[in-house]
This record gives sequence, C-alpha cells and structure tokens, in this order.
Amino acid sequence: MRVSFWDKWKGAAIIAVVLIHASSSTSYYPSDSFNNDFGIILRQFINFPVGLFIFLAAFFVARSQRSSETYWENVTRRVWRLALPFLIWSIIYCTLRLLSGSLAIEDIPLMFLNGTSVSVGYFVIVMIQMSIISPVLERLTPSQLAKFLPLSLVLSLGFTYSVKLIYPASFLSEFPYYPLPFFVWLPFYIGGLILGRKSEEFWKSINVRVVLGSFFICVCLSLIEAMLFLQEIRSFATSQLKFTSILTTGIVCIMVVASWVYGKDNKENMLSWLGQRSFYFYLSHMLVLGQVQNLFQPVNLLHDNQITFVLTSTLATLGITSLGAFILDSLLSSASFYRRALGLS
Repeated sequence: MRVSFWDKWKGAAIIAVVLIHASSSTSYYPSDSFNNDFGIILRQFINFPVGLFIFLAAFFVARSQRSSETYWENVTRRVWRLALPFLIWSIIYCTLRLLSGSLAIEDIPLMFLNGTSVSVGYFVIVMIQMSIISPVLERLTPSQLAKFLPLSLVLSLGFTYSVKLIYPASFLSEFPYYPLPFFVWLPFYIGGLILGRKSEEFWKSINVRVVLGSFFICVCLSLIEAMLFLQEIRSFATSQLKFTSILTTGIVCIMVVASWVYGKDNKENMLSWLGQRSFYFYLSHMLVLGQVQNLFQPVNLLHDNQITFVLTSTLATLGITSLGAFILDSLLSSASFYRRALGLS
C-alpha cells in the first residue's frame, strides 16, 4: 500500500525539478543583475530533488522485505521498470525533434546512452547504474555502510571539483557527463540504505527544529560558495553536486525522515497526487516547459522580471502536464502495464 506521506515529498521534489529547469532562463542575464542573482539564490533552496529521489529509492529498498530473487532477476526487474518509461518518452521526444528538423538520426544512439533523449534523462541513467550495484550494497551491514559513506563523499566531490575546476575544458565538465556517473550521487543512496534500516523510534528521536535550522545554515553556506564561483563558473554555482549543495540535500533527506512522525495521517492531496506520478512528470515536463517559455518570452512584462517568468512558466508547465496525466489516468484506468510504461505509477 502506498503511503501518501512519502508521495507528498516526491511531489515537492518534482515541483523543485520544474523550478530548477524553468530558472535556467536567469543565466542569460548579466552576472550583476537582479534576474541573474534571483536564479542563483533560488537554486540554493531547490537543489535537493535528484538527491532526494535517489535517497528515497534506497530508503524504500532498505525497508522492503528481502526477496528470493537471484541477482540478475533483481537487477532486470529494477532496470526494466526504469528503462521502459525512459524508452517510450525518448521515442516521443526524438520523433518530435526529427519532425522539426532539430535532430540528426546519427545522434540518437548517444542521446539514449547519456539520457539527453529526454533532455534531463541523466537521472534515469544514474538510477539504472544504482540498480545494478544496489544488490551488492544491500549485503553490507549498517556499520559497513556508515564507514563507506565518507569515502563515497570524497569520491563524489573529488571527481566533481576536479572536472569543474582543474579540467574545465574536458567533456566531463559539461552537462550531462559530470552528473552521469553513479558514484557522484552514491552518498545519497548509501544514506538512504542506512536510515531505511533504522526504526521509527530512531526517526522520532531526530529533532526536526535542529534539522530545519541546519537546513537554513547550509543554504547560506551554499549561497556563499555559489557567489565565490559565480564570476567564472555559473553552472557550478547552481550545481546540485557542489559540496554545500550535497550537504543541504543531505539535511533535506534527514528532514524527510524526521518529519515522518508529523505526517502519518495518510490524507492525500495535490502534492501526493504529483508524487504518485513523479516519474511521468520528470520525463514529460521538458517537452512542455520549452514551449511554454517560448510562448511567454515575447511578453516583456513577464520575461524582464524573472521571478514572475520562472514562477509562471513552472505553474503553466505543471498545469499542462497535470492535464495530460488526468487524461491518461482516465484512458488507462484499468491498464496498469501501460500506466507503468508511461511513469504514471
């Protein structure tokens, strides 16, 4: 049975995903402008969704009953659940791009491999990698995982800072390649396995106020680091993988677990509805967002004020994709396979 508490957090994360991609328009303004600064500041608050999704995936794995599946059965099941919706949405994206003349057929194989077939599909490629190594990690004890956690953090930061600061001309420093290796996100997966094996009593012992205060402190630190990198590497200033962003996302993950004691009523709302369909929204929203922003861009009243532009674009994108989800839900209400194939469940 689904628990709406977790779906609400997934819903919040998917809103943050759309906000992140909508705010990319702020990067086209001068570095000393209000619009540019707004984008930098906003990102420090909303850089958590991918890390949180990875954390929750591991968290649920740790909470689930051990199955009698073999390694290959386990991996095949997990990979297929990720790959099928990715393939379907990739075909939709690529077909539309081919029809518009903005895509060459010979580019498609690489786009499937690096996730750009759905624009921001790197997350799916990362999760497929996690699915392959997860059965091995699940065999480790909590104490072994706790020892491995700092090593994974050093590996993640070492790679990211090396390619961004020491080898900025390398293709690895560009999107989608620097967030593509599983090990840059591994601290969140290990953290999910560790906290997922803890009892609810342990979760209740976490002081939510302390965690919330820590979140705002980390956001401030993240903003300071962002401003230090702003002049030379703006993409790093807004990155989800710089040290202070990882720290902030880690606090959000702890906050989610700690707030469980306040959210067990299981009442559904719009956030939980979004969360139940989070994979659909992740895979489909870029198809809509670009068109929405192209439509709004000539409206100077919107575009010249990026706060209004970003928020309006986000709401419009969520509204249109939600309408699509309502229609698909109605059409496929009794077809569970096709719902899963589109990421709706």
